[in-house]
Amino acid sequence: MTGEYSSGAIISTLQAVPRRGIMVGSKALVLGVLGLATGLMLIPVATIPTALSAGQYGQFALADLFSASLGAGTYLALLNLMVLGLGLLCRNSAGTIVSLIALVLGLPQILQLIPMDWVQTLIQYLPTNAATFMATGASEPYGPAMAFVILVAWSAALLGAGTVALKKRDA
Repeated sequence: MTGEYSSGAIISTLQAVPRRGIMVGSKALVLGVLGLATGLMLIPVATIPTALSAGQYGQFALADLFSASLGAGTYLALLNLMVLGLGLLCRNSAGTIVSLIALVLGLPQILQLIPMDWVQTLIQYLPTNAATFMATGASEPYGPAMAFVILVAWSAALLGAGTVALKKRDA
């Protein structure tokens, strides 16, 4: 999306598909499927050689590999949707990248420095921690199912905000 804004191709896109929701939904579908497929393929490709080189410390059950692959693929799919939403909001690549890094890496690190209980609880509901709980199957403070719900909520919020911004600014 940000490339379309910077090159001016967004004009052609919006003329070809005047219904903004359908255009965003189509892009979201493609990005979601690609993210899921990437995670499902690349986690085993990276895990198996790593486990073999780790000897006895690299032993794992096939079910664990499948669970990790599914969790990582789902996270990548939902992260792609978050990035699409941020791209729609920022309308430029640099702003989108900085916003994503701030959300995924910066905010959890900065908030850990604030010694308030409610802030520490809030950190658990940021996308990075939810992804960790989903991929590892951890059950504290919540399990993989709740982690999935949290990531879907983040994706829906950012993609929804981006879609509203697109409809209002580029009408």
